Amino acid sequence: MNNNTDSLVMSNQELINKLESIIKDNISNEQFGVSQLADIAGMSRSTLLRKIQNNTGKTASKFIRSVRLQESKKLIKETQMTVSEISYKTGFNSTSYFIKCFKDEYGISPGEYNQKTDTEENNTNSIISTPRRNKSLIYKITGLILLVILSALIIWKSLLEPDKVSEKSIAVLPFTNNSNDSKNIYLVNGLMDAILNNLQKIKDLKVVSRTTVERYRDSRMTIPQIAEELDVSYFVEGSAQKAGDQIMLDVRLIDGKNDRQIWSGQYNRQLKDIFDIQSEVASKIAVQVEAKITPLEQRRIDEIPTTDMVAYDFFLQGLDLLHNANEKNLSNAIPLFTKAIERDTNFARAYAAIAFSYYYLDLFQVNKKHIDQVNYYAEKAYLINPQLPQSLVAKAFSYIIKGDYSTAASYFEKALEYHPNSAFVLNYLSDFYTNYIPNTQKYLKFALKGLQLDKSLNDSSENSYLYLHIANAFLQTGFLNEAEKYINKSLQFNPKNIYSKYVKAYIHYAQTDDLIKTRDELLEIYQLDTTRMDVLQEVAKTYYTLENYPEACYYYDKLLNIRKSQNIYLFIYEDIKIAWTYKQMGFTDKADSLIKEFKVYAENDKSIYHSLLMAEYYAYKGNNSKALLELKDFSKREGFHIWTLYLPREPFMKELSDDEEFQRIMEELNSKFYSRHDEIKTQLLEENLIIN
Repeated sequence: MNNNTDSLVMSNQELINKLESIIKDNISNEQFGVSQLADIAGMSRSTLLRKIQNNTGKTASKFIRSVRLQESKKLIKETQMTVSEISYKTGFNSTSYFIKCFKDEYGISPGEYNQKTDTEENNTNSIISTPRRNKSLIYKITGLILLVILSALIIWKSLLEPDKVSEKSIAVLPFTNNSNDSKNIYLVNGLMDAILNNLQKIKDLKVVSRTTVERYRDSRMTIPQIAEELDVSYFVEGSAQKAGDQIMLDVRLIDGKNDRQIWSGQYNRQLKDIFDIQSEVASKIAVQVEAKITPLEQRRIDEIPTTDMVAYDFFLQGLDLLHNANEKNLSNAIPLFTKAIERDTNFARAYAAIAFSYYYLDLFQVNKKHIDQVNYYAEKAYLINPQLPQSLVAKAFSYIIKGDYSTAASYFEKALEYHPNSAFVLNYLSDFYTNYIPNTQKYLKFALKGLQLDKSLNDSSENSYLYLHIANAFLQTGFLNEAEKYINKSLQFNPKNIYSKYVKAYIHYAQTDDLIKTRDELLEIYQLDTTRMDVLQEVAKTYYTLENYPEACYYYDKLLNIRKSQNIYLFIYEDIKIAWTYKQMGFTDKADSLIKEFKVYAENDKSIYHSLLMAEYYAYKGNNSKALLELKDFSKREGFHIWTLYLPREPFMKELSDDEEFQRIMEELNSKFYSRHDEIKTQLLEENLIIN
């Protein structure tokens, strides 16, 4: 008996040694994670997770991290590499996160460990009288250690003090028009917008969005009050006027905490020098706040959009209308942008602006009228300047119209690379990864980053929806406490926000698993507005899940009547639940019609959920073997939301619930989801988007 146990223990130890060896072979690959380890080890992800947990007491992610940290200790002891070099060498894509993990694991920072190692070596050296080290090297290493320790303390302190204002955060307040002619406001707004855009190109800065600062145009709040409200350190104020072909600009950089002027610049130049002014102001502000500008960022800041000042004037007039987009303004903006490109046929931003205008005109139209125009002007902008963020966003719009969402995503993400502080791009990406290409991690990441830059219209319904978006992203990725925190903020801004009310009901469901209480909450919300199709189908769904088919049928009837009368065919993905309800009630013709519609929808779905939808269809039809094949295919996907784990609760899945293969797949999906949850948490902590 003892021999068998010893053999089993040895076998387990050999497995752990093998896994450690695989991790070390891939140590510098920051993308190497649980899935890659399982593939190389030749076992399923769920088996790997279980074996690592049983033999080490750690999750698979923490096991991989501990091996990386063990290797980092060796490198600290045996080499003269910097902490930054060691962090990247061992697969950490952030030095600050490496320092935090090292301290969590060993109780001291890498710098302190290095110093301790040096002390031990020096004690040994004094005993055996080895030659003295080069003093200059000692001073360099000591200085580096002190710097690393100081950096670690600052980083750790920032994690413990989440309310501390970001040191390199800045807001460009609306500029004042000092011209005698009030019509020149478009030029002053253009100056402000250009300086803000140039600052947004600097990755080392956090720059608040234009929509956020616009609310302070006529505000009587003091700078410190605005600083506290926006959580920023610096402000740019300015006033400008145009006289003939001269432009006069007075711009100031203000310390947000004490309203103290840090820097000011006065410019009296010809209009043709406006681009030099814009780039110079942005560069000088960056220097004052000690923001690092890469050579590539500087080139983008110095880029001149056009050499024709008349064309630029037309462009600024159109841009002012585009920023206040409605059908009338968009229709009036397009001729102005057209005049700009007639004078300068290489004016990429003007072409992109026309594409934007046509896209927005079509945005809420069922029958798109301007697809050709969006495609044409987006392509022109991109051919002239493929690195211009506006060209890339215009191209993304052109692919959204065509339904090619994966290509659109690549253009959005490239635009963010060139314009890292653009709340406009971040908010589009957040919306994109929830509505077009569902990806819970990216949805949450971009929503949080967008929130950092865009706090538009505080105390408004718009801000309520902003926080609703964040709450839903947290919910979908399994961060239930964070989801509740943000949904409460959403309801503070607008207590009547029905979307937020029923998302809160589902947060409670995920927390308590009490579907009866969730149903009662939804019924109360439904009584607030009985015309709401979204709440109606949520109420019906709770009765369906509880297998109370008469009540479910009552509410589903109402839903289908509204869909038919208003010719709005929303929630087609719910048709399988409605079909099952009608089937149980004996309404077979209605059920057959709905399940056919659902099948067409599922077959044409291009998201990660395609196989899951097909599995649901086959389970409904009683074809369990095909349902399991589709589920197995779905289990290979990444980025699915938390409600996927509730699949066994679907009444039409009951016949499959006792199947061992079904249970294995669900176990794998659960393991994958929560492992992904841990990875997302790590990344969000690393980027200071959440606090541990």
